[in-house]
Amino acid sequence: AADVKFHTKDGVLYYKNPITGGMELKGCPYLRTGVLYIEEGTTVIPSGALSNVRFTEIYIPYTVKQIDNNAIYYCNNLTKIVFLPAPEGVDEVALTLDERSIAGCRQMTELTIPARLSNFNPNVLYNCTGLVSIDVVGEGGNYSAVGENGKKVLCSADGKTLVFCPRGKSGEYTIPAGVEIIGESAFADCYYLTKVTIPGYVTTIGNSAFRNNSTYTYNSMLAQVVFEEDGQS
Repeated sequence: AADVKFHTKDGVLYYKNPITGGMELKGCPYLRTGVLYIEEGTTVIPSGALSNVRFTEIYIPYTVKQIDNNAIYYCNNLTKIVFLPAPEGVDEVALTLDERSIAGCRQMTELTIPARLSNFNPNVLYNCTGLVSIDVVGEGGNYSAVGENGKKVLCSADGKTLVFCPRGKSGEYTIPAGVEIIGESAFADCYYLTKVTIPGYVTTIGNSAFRNNSTYTYNSMLAQVVFEEDGQS
């Protein structure tokens, strides 16, 4: 029998790549709504695979190891993305997220990423301007989440580098204790912050950390960046 490269499950099209041996999500009906459970065994979500779809929730299996740029793209109804853990006794595989792999999903307010994530660039979550908190689940890994529940930022595993402040965070914000480095583009396009306080324990601020690159309808509300030394501004 011929090797079957394409198949569908719940109306979603999948493709077995004969070169890599992995399974890719190729597309789904634009008018589908509700919840999408991506099939276990899927390894790649390619660019454009979930562009402008109308799902409110997407569940990504532990087998996915690559999400390409613009893979989950401007899904205006999407409020939740869940990365499912591996079953007990099954090793986690490293996950790579390209820049803009999740782009323009403005209704999503919180996101929990798995510890198996191997890389994070602030542009991974490009223009997700409703996001107010990002968390990390699982043991080990390269990243940690710092802050109160519902208000967390993404840091390095040791908590010393602030990697990403969610773009929907608003009002006043103080860099948390333990952070020594504000990473490159960490606060870029945080349109709704009005004041950021940087205590004396911060020693380094990366390039474009507070860049506002908006060319659309947003105007930065950031009026103050306050530097403190020994607890005094």
